[in-house]
Amino acid sequence: MDNLTQNEIQEYMSGLSDVVLDLVQDKTWGKRVDEIAEKYSLNEEQSNILTNLVLFVLIGVEAPETLGASLQTELGISELLTEQIMKDLDTRVFQYALDFINRQGE
Repeated sequence: MDNLTQNEIQEYMSGLSDVVLDLVQDKTWGKRVDEIAEKYSLNEEQSNILTNLVLFVLIGVEAPETLGASLQTELGISELLTEQIMKDLDTRVFQYALDFINRQGE
């Protein structure tokens, strides 16, 4: 993932819907990412990278299809560990995000 400046992220986020902005500002998904990082003993730098990559998927900067490859490369982890983290992200973070957006859209 190319390094994005804070200004570029803010500019990109200004075009997002209110529901997605509410999701990004919701602390639950971030706590869940932190729990996943702790579960897999990621260091602080890896944990920050994981959080940023998940945020990039949530706001549409990173394609969900490329997240696994980005995790493996940027975290410097094995394919097996990547698969385990991806499974937890799918069930704990992205399913939560989908449910959040569906609830807000009602």
